[in-house]
Amino acid sequence: MADNWREITEEEEADIERHVTRVVRRVGSARIEIEDILRDLELAELNRQKQRAAIRKINAVLDRLDADLRVEAEDIPAQTFEHGRALALLAFGIAAAAGLSAGASALAEGASVASISDVGTETVGAAKRKLRSDRGMNNEQRALLANARETLTEDLLAATQNTRRHVKREIRRAAARTIREGEAGQQGARAQIRDLRWRLGASANLAITDRGGNTWKLNDYVEMAVRTKSAEMQVEGERTEALREGVQYGVVSTHVGACEKCVPWQGRILALTSDAPGDFSTIEESKNGGLWHPSCAHSLTMLPTFDLLPKRLRDKNGV
Repeated sequence: MADNWREITEEEEADIERHVTRVVRRVGSARIEIEDILRDLELAELNRQKQRAAIRKINAVLDRLDADLRVEAEDIPAQTFEHGRALALLAFGIAAAAGLSAGASALAEGASVASISDVGTETVGAAKRKLRSDRGMNNEQRALLANARETLTEDLLAATQNTRRHVKREIRRAAARTIREGEAGQQGARAQIRDLRWRLGASANLAITDRGGNTWKLNDYVEMAVRTKSAEMQVEGERTEALREGVQYGVVSTHVGACEKCVPWQGRILALTSDAPGDFSTIEESKNGGLWHPSCAHSLTMLPTFDLLPKRLRDKNGV
């Protein structure tokens, strides 16, 4: 039976890279627009009126970017959460094909093997069709998705707010130096603007500090925020969909070349709730132990029964 079981493959996981690339490109496009506005500044005549005009143009660029990021922050968590839910149904289908039986271990009390087999699918596409046709979200799932959308919106807009403040401050400093020092000041102001353009460039994006106190370049920060939230929502989609059917465990995926933080967790069984039987780490404990760090690529395969695991994973987990 275990010979027919398999983990969810990387190809079946959510296409997080597509989301990351789209958002990073949009942020980069806005940065180039701001560079062009700064490049056109006439430093010798940078009076208040021209300062305000430049700042208005930059704010307009960032307002458009904010609007696009709000859309992305609504759409990306929804897509990756649905994909995670679909992966849970796919895992059920894999389990059914591998010989999931009425005597399966590791299910919550009252869980139905028949129900797991019924909702299981053979492909991600079939799973998504099932979710959209007759398997809506429960209250926990709706709350998780709403919170993820709000959090990602705040994280992405924090980057544009930082840029907005920084550019305004530097323009005003350059203008003040020109007025204060005359021609000599103009040379210094030009240096300030050149420095600002450089920091806005791809080689040195404006830095932002996240809630954990980590400092990121702008593009790196946006990439990290989108990638991390997307991976988190895939796992949460899998976890919450599995719990609806009484499945209490998942197996961490295995990746070639994984980082040293993640290697000890590969192939490990995780409990989907803190009250699941057995001496298994929870998802939250695995995060605290280094798994699912920013930009981590690992996922879970839902596990209705330990009997499906190949011997190497049963030995590794002591089941």
